Amino acid sequence: MEQKLYFPVFVDLSDKKVVVVGGGTIATRRVCTLLPFVEELIVIAPEVTREIENLSREGRVHLYRRNYEKEDVKNVYLLVAATNVREINEEIGRDGKEAGCFVSVADHKEECTVLFPGIALKEDSGVVIGITASGRNHKLAKKLTEKIKNLLKNLNMVTDK
Repeated sequence: MEQKLYFPVFVDLSDKKVVVVGGGTIATRRVCTLLPFVEELIVIAPEVTREIENLSREGRVHLYRRNYEKEDVKNVYLLVAATNVREINEEIGRDGKEAGCFVSVADHKEECTVLFPGIALKEDSGVVIGITASGRNHKLAKKLTEKIKNLLKNLNMVTDK
């Protein structure tokens, strides 16, 4: 069977409810990637990294220190399952799909309705570049993302105003 390619779509998340379930390293990366794009970011996890804890104290994320509950998918636009327990991620993904959410399951691309891209961002110019290897080669996507981030950082943007 031929492997799928994923079409990139840029979506306005600023007024959407976005939920990340999980509080570890991968969840933290997802949270940090989402922050520039959302006004309301909810994190649900009994334990979280120091970075998520700090973001909560700063008021940049709404932190619920508890286990996932099925009701957590209600009225959610984008749901990210990033716990360290395969069965819980699978349950979150299934519940999210049933509720009509866009779903990213960090440890199983076949359960996703959207893939979480690498993001290279230059906020002052509005440039956002999403990178994916369609779930086939995370190391390559990460390497490309870092190279493009460095390119954007060192690039003097010329704008027509």
